[in-house]
Amino acid sequence: MSNGLNFFTNAIQKTPATGSWQDVDVSGDGVPSGASGVILEIRNVGANDYAFCSLRPNGSAWNPASFRLHINYWGGFAFCGLDANRVFEAYLDADQAEIWLIGYTGSDVVYLASPSSVTPGSTGSWIDVDVSGSIPSGAAGIACLILNPGATNFVKAGVRKNGGTDEFPYSVISIGYSGQIWQYCGLDVNRVFEAKVSSTDITLYVICYFKGVVTFLENGAQSDPATATAWTDKDVTAETTASANGVLLLAKNNTQYTDVAAANVRADGSTDNRITDHALDDGHGTAGEGPCIGMAIGLTAGQVFEYYVSSITDLDFYVIAYNDDGAVGVSIPVMMYHYATHISKKVKGG
Repeated sequence: MSNGLNFFTNAIQKTPATGSWQDVDVSGDGVPSGASGVILEIRNVGANDYAFCSLRPNGSAWNPASFRLHINYWGGFAFCGLDANRVFEAYLDADQAEIWLIGYTGSDVVYLASPSSVTPGSTGSWIDVDVSGSIPSGAAGIACLILNPGATNFVKAGVRKNGGTDEFPYSVISIGYSGQIWQYCGLDVNRVFEAKVSSTDITLYVICYFKGVVTFLENGAQSDPATATAWTDKDVTAETTASANGVLLLAKNNTQYTDVAAANVRADGSTDNRITDHALDDGHGTAGEGPCIGMAIGLTAGQVFEYYVSSITDLDFYVIAYNDDGAVGVSIPVMMYHYATHISKKVKGG
C-alpha cells in the first residue's frame, strides 16, 4: 500500500440504500487495514435535475446531508475518511445517485473529522486562506469540497496554490441549495492557499490534506486530449516523474452557454466505460468560467492513464499533483508487502 494514493484497475460500485445515512463497508473490496480513506466517483444517473450525495467518515458528527449533483453538471471525484473497520457513511436521496470506489488512501492523506468553512470574506479576487490552525507543518496540498448553499444559481468559486497564477479553477457551481464541486490544490510552506468566490454564500470545506509521497505543482500542467469520443491513452511523464503511479487532475469546460461536454478517466487497461452522466455543463457562464472539477486516477508504468472526452475543443485537463512512492506505476500488493517486510526483518536479524 502506498502511503498516498492507491487505485484499482476497475472501479467497484458501492451505492447504498437511500433516504438516510448508510454505512458503506469497503473492507472486502481490496482496501487494506490501515487505509485512511477512499477515493470515490459520484454521479447523477437519474432523470431528475438533482441528486443528493453526501459523504462523511463513519461516526462523524458532521451532518452535510444535502449536497446535490446536477444531471448536467458532474461534481467530480470525492475523498472520504474511513474508520478502523474501513467503513464510511453516505447519504443519498430517492434520486439516482451512484458511488463508485476508485481507490484508497494511505497515511500520507489525513482527513479532518468535522470540516469547518474556510470561505473568504470578500468576493471577486484571489484571497489567501490560512489553514495552519487545523493542518500541520509539512502538508503539501488539500482536497476541497465547494458548495453553493444559497438560492442563487451559477455562482463561481475556485482554489489554487498560494503564489500560483492559475485562473482556470475559478468556475461555475451551477445549482443553488448545496450544489457541489470537488477541487484540489497545493499549500505553501505556511499552509496557505488561495480561493476566489463570486458570492459569500459559497461554503468551502477542506476535507483532507496530503503530505509525503504526494507532490503538488505550483500551477496546473495542461495536458489536453487529442482525440474525442474514444478512450485514449495519455502519457503524463512530462508533467509528473518517471516513477509516478497516480495523479490528481482538474478538468475544465471552457465553452459558453448551452455547450455540455462529457469527460471521464480510467486506469490504462480498465474495462470501465462510464461515459454518460459525466457532463460538464458550461453552467450559464462565459468562456473560461465553465465548471472545473477534480479527478483522480492511477498510472501504469510509463505514467499512462486513459481518458474520454466528447470534444477536444471544449475541454482542458490539468495535472495538479502526482503520487510517487518509487513503485514505478505499480503498487505492491498488500500480501507481498507483508512478505517483503518479514523477509527484510529476517535479513536484518529482526
